[in-house]
Amino acid sequence: MSQEDVADKLKVKSVSTETIAEWESGNGAPTYPQLERVAKMLRRPVAVFFFPSPPVEPGPTEKFRSLPEVYAEETPTRMRFLIRDGLFFQISLRELLGETNPSKKRILDDIKVDGDVPAARLAVRVREYLGISLQNQFVWESNDDALKAWRDALEECGLWIFKTAFGEENYCGFCLQDSRFPVIYVNNSMPKTRQIFTLFHELAHLLTGKGGVDMRQNTMSELSNTYKREEVFCNAFAGAMLVPDRGFPVDARNLGDRHIEELANKYKVSREVILRRYRDKNLVTSEEYENRVKAWNSQHSQKKSTGKGGNYYATLRAYLGEKYMRAAFQQYYRQRINKRELADYLGVKTQSLNTIESYVLGG
Repeated sequence: MSQEDVADKLKVKSVSTETIAEWESGNGAPTYPQLERVAKMLRRPVAVFFFPSPPVEPGPTEKFRSLPEVYAEETPTRMRFLIRDGLFFQISLRELLGETNPSKKRILDDIKVDGDVPAARLAVRVREYLGISLQNQFVWESNDDALKAWRDALEECGLWIFKTAFGEENYCGFCLQDSRFPVIYVNNSMPKTRQIFTLFHELAHLLTGKGGVDMRQNTMSELSNTYKREEVFCNAFAGAMLVPDRGFPVDARNLGDRHIEELANKYKVSREVILRRYRDKNLVTSEEYENRVKAWNSQHSQKKSTGKGGNYYATLRAYLGEKYMRAAFQQYYRQRINKRELADYLGVKTQSLNTIESYVLGG
């Protein structure tokens, strides 16, 4: 971050770029309240600033081993902060739960991906493991219901899923590999169908043993061939998971937008996923696929949100997930953490805890 960026984000009248330059040169120092604001902005505990030297932190190339180094170096500041948030949740889970993942099933332990397994075959194994049939999928009433059902199913199998508004339109989500507490982080600003797709795109990265980033299609051309192959595999897996071959109509005589949209509504996926399945079966050309997806994306980007903001507590529950929140509250009930620590784990003020407990956890 530049000195101008820091001054702008701190929003403190007494802190200018000149002030920050003095801090960096050693000719000045922040007050403790100023240091607290800096620490909060950088997702750092205040204690870090009293260390004799900065702690070593893995960068994007270490967390996402297959991401090209040149591209990783250009990872936006906001995404770097979100990676820190994801690491914070992993550390928090270890503090709350020790080394034991409480899930009775752990998909990353039970399903091992060896060699070049076809994406469609892996998708069949995972769907059977989750125990969700096409009949279950077709009766979900909305994309919201579908997202919740898929999220619940994955969290029951040992994954921890968090969401937030990324503020970066090219990034749909990422995952952090871990032997006990693997994390998937989803961009809540994306449509619900895209969030669902991201869940399984990131699951594919985790199953293959690598952290990954789910980026929009128009960013793929900038990636290396190795990373492209991995992204193609993850996309194919997510598509086959959400729209299996069995029962999928292969009549290519009517592939108009209306037909595509009807199938998208039926499977609770995006139109892009449906059209990709037809492309994978060579029923539409890659050129036609890219042109139609580009047109759909253009239509979506032109839509303006008219909402005035949602319920804070509903948003908190969506972002953190009930599974994580219950884990934190359980440690509080057992008197293993105090009220202030509970608030820190949830990222809220202590005075909000009673309402959160009542609204989110049902009292």
